[in-house]
Amino acid sequence: MGEGVTVTYMLNGVSHVVRRSSLDGAVQMKIGREEFRPCSEEEVRTLLPIQAYSQKQLSDVSVRIDELTRFITAPIKGDLDRLDRKAADRANNMRETFATRQRFNELNRTLANRVLEHQSITGQAESLKQSLTGLSDADRQTLDQANDYSNANTEVERWQASAETIRRKVDELAQIVTDQAGALSPVAPDKPEAEAAILQAARQAYANFLSETQTALNTLSQSAEAIAEPAPEADAPWTQWDTKYAAFRARYNEAVERSSSHRERLEQLRNLEARAAELAAESTRTRETLASLKSAGTLFDTARGEWLSAQEERDALLTREGEALTERSEGAIRVTLKPYADASAFVDLLRQNLTGSRVQSAKIEDLGQYIVTAEAPKMTWLKVLGELEKLAEFEPGNAVAEERPAAPTLTAAGLKLDQLDRMAQYLKPETWLSLALTPIKSVPVYEFRAKEADYIPFKNASAGQQATALLRTLLNQPGPPLIVDQPEEDLDNPVMLQIVEQLWAAKRIRQIVFASHNANLVVNGDAELVIWFGYRNSDDQSRGTIKGQGAIDIPDAREAIKQIMEGGENAFRLRREKYGF
Repeated sequence: MGEGVTVTYMLNGVSHVVRRSSLDGAVQMKIGREEFRPCSEEEVRTLLPIQAYSQKQLSDVSVRIDELTRFITAPIKGDLDRLDRKAADRANNMRETFATRQRFNELNRTLANRVLEHQSITGQAESLKQSLTGLSDADRQTLDQANDYSNANTEVERWQASAETIRRKVDELAQIVTDQAGALSPVAPDKPEAEAAILQAARQAYANFLSETQTALNTLSQSAEAIAEPAPEADAPWTQWDTKYAAFRARYNEAVERSSSHRERLEQLRNLEARAAELAAESTRTRETLASLKSAGTLFDTARGEWLSAQEERDALLTREGEALTERSEGAIRVTLKPYADASAFVDLLRQNLTGSRVQSAKIEDLGQYIVTAEAPKMTWLKVLGELEKLAEFEPGNAVAEERPAAPTLTAAGLKLDQLDRMAQYLKPETWLSLALTPIKSVPVYEFRAKEADYIPFKNASAGQQATALLRTLLNQPGPPLIVDQPEEDLDNPVMLQIVEQLWAAKRIRQIVFASHNANLVVNGDAELVIWFGYRNSDDQSRGTIKGQGAIDIPDAREAIKQIMEGGENAFRLRREKYGF
């Protein structure tokens, strides 16, 4: 078996062992008494979090905003991950409901076109019928009744189509009930034994409910099928109507045929009536589909509202943690959250979608600035999205006497009318959805207390001031194990003594690991475990190794501290004599 690194992590009394192979870097994890199983680095970081910093990260943190933000996000990583998953789920729901809403809108447009065409064709057919001559009064009456019979048949077909839709939905629900019945355990839990009778009664009640529901759904499905697909021999109004309508169509065709002097018009009339019947059937099916999608717009608005709420919930969590960090730093650092302050992702995506439109990049960036600098940035962002959606849905070729939608917010942001025209040509509903799912990010603002009630931007504080404030914050913060490499850098000794005093309380609320050359931290900080290192090859100081470990009251540990941190006992005594102690 190859060598590797093994780390044991105790989480709420449960042992978690992580092992990485030195051969291929593969990572395995063992939880409790379970066997080792492969896992990813991300799974390890999520399940077993550790905060780690070098002193340079603490003193140079202001130049890397992501490192500074980690002070807020690290303690609440689990909650943030949960909210990110929630937002992703809401985003998927938005995509699904958006697709349904788009289908609803497209079907509405299709239906409007079919209705218009049907009106035209029926009008033409009626005109042709009126032009037929040589008909008896009975034949003329038959032709005059054609519209009434046709309209009635369209309504009957709509009822039957509706019944078919209901039958499909009932069958889908029946399948769910069948699946639930199949998943029902054969017996109720037998523990706790004192409640076994109640649990058995509850299981039986649920089983009865499933059985009764299945029976009721089967009855509904059969009733709907009898309407949608009636048996030819059934004595039902549906078959009776089919018979009556077929008889009328036969009389109608005979009456038309008797107008033998208008062969060309008769052929044209047949074609028009066939097309009218086809359009009527298509319109019936479309209306039925639209009825099932009637709530598409409401469902999309609800999904979008839930997605926006997830963003607000994330901001609220970051705001609370910023306030907590301010408190943990004892006021040395003040953190506030500026909502809707970073539109860079939104601007980049909009620029990408408008490539080739000749809308200047500067104009798009100005739009982002217009949003984040507005008095109400969220409302402005939503207005911008609303106007972009109208532009994306605008299709000049399909618009009847319709001008491009007005966009007052986009105009106020500096976009010209010709630029809005080009944006309408390039934006599509699908690209708009991507824009709608790109949040305007909120940004934490960090300040350092230079003196009482006087705060300056954190980046303007010195390296030592930054490091001191952040280290104190970390020590006041409960959470996962904290590792800091050489915290003494950029800190003078008086500050180190304050840190030592803080360590006494901090190590009661979290595990702290310092890699240090400062005796104050090790000795005065009452280190509970001291590990010292050396080299296998002392000549070139290579091949590092652990020389020893133990509590500070062990002679070997004390000797190592004196040698490594004080330069040996003689050097320590010499300094003491020079100080005059």
